[in-house]
Order: sequence, then C-alpha cells, then structure tokens
Amino acid sequence: MKKSEDKTKELTLSDIPGDDPLVKLKNLLLLLVKLFLTYFQIFVLVFGIGFLIIILLLLIFFNALGF
Repeated sequence: MKKSEDKTKELTLSDIPGDDPLVKLKNLLLLLVKLFLTYFQIFVLVFGIGFLIIILLLLIFFNALGF
C-alpha cells in the first residue's frame, strides 16, 4: 500500500487492535482522545501565537503614540 493511500484510508472497527469488544472500545477511546489532544494543541498554538502578535502590535502602537 502506498503512503498516500494510508493517509486517506478511513478508520474502521476492524483496524482497532484487540479481540475483546471492551478492549476495542478502550483502544478507540484512546485513539479519539489522542486525536482530540493533537488538534487542541494545534488550536492553542495557532491562537496563542495570534494573541501574542496582537499584544505585540498593540504595545508597538501605544509606544509609538507615547503612552
């Protein structure tokens, strides 16, 4: 299988490791939490950098006005 196909492949229950349904459920929940934390980390990084840029621009602006 090509690497480009791996990224677009849909996740099915047969892809989740484990034989017991509870183990599959646990592994699925762990995968979802991992994905959530990854996207949350990206979200915080992007908005954190944006917030810092806005604060920096405000400081430069008010400093230029002499406040």
